[in-house]
Amino acid sequence: AAGWNRPDTDAFWGPSIHWNTYLNSYVVLLNRSCCSPGWPQEGIYLAMNADLANPSGWSVPQKILDYGDWYPWVLGMGDHSSNATMGDRMRLFVRQDSDLELVFTLDDGLTTPPTSPPSPAGDPGIPAGPPPPEPDPGMPVGPPPPEPDPGMPVGPPPPEPDPGIPVGPPPPEPDPGILVGPPPPEPDPGIPASPPS
Repeated sequence: AAGWNRPDTDAFWGPSIHWNTYLNSYVVLLNRSCCSPGWPQEGIYLAMNADLANPSGWSVPQKILDYGDWYPWVLGMGDHSSNATMGDRMRLFVRQDSDLELVFTLDDGLTTPPTSPPSPAGDPGIPAGPPPPEPDPGMPVGPPPPEPDPGMPVGPPPPEPDPGIPVGPPPPEPDPGILVGPPPPEPDPGIPASPPS
């Protein structure tokens, strides 16, 4: 092992790995720092291995870029592609920038059907392929809910009205010719309605 400041520094590092359905293999992109002090970027390399349970199955890393910054990674461009599974065509990023595509072609017209990655060490108890995503506990299981009715309000129901608070439009302004208040008391039959004249 050589330290960062030694002139004989030579190391592959910073792997970015994905399963490639076109090649039926794992593909890893690597930085290579080499040949002078200060951990300089010598290039970006690519290696492949069809079975991660076989650590000696990795191909010799091949240089794909003579230059570049650190941290190469790829993002698939086809349907069902991601940064973990992709096919023959992908965007190549170095750090956050992408001005290149990485395209794989099989030699001699050979083609292979897309497959899932092999199970580790061929264990029949482990399903082939990448693990399924964990279910989101907030997502319902089953068919999607029906589309909302545009005439129905969305959200929680309104609170029950307070019986002490009037509901509806405000009352009209009182007519000055109409007395507002409790009705006058019924006249007492024993008392004259008007003073004697």
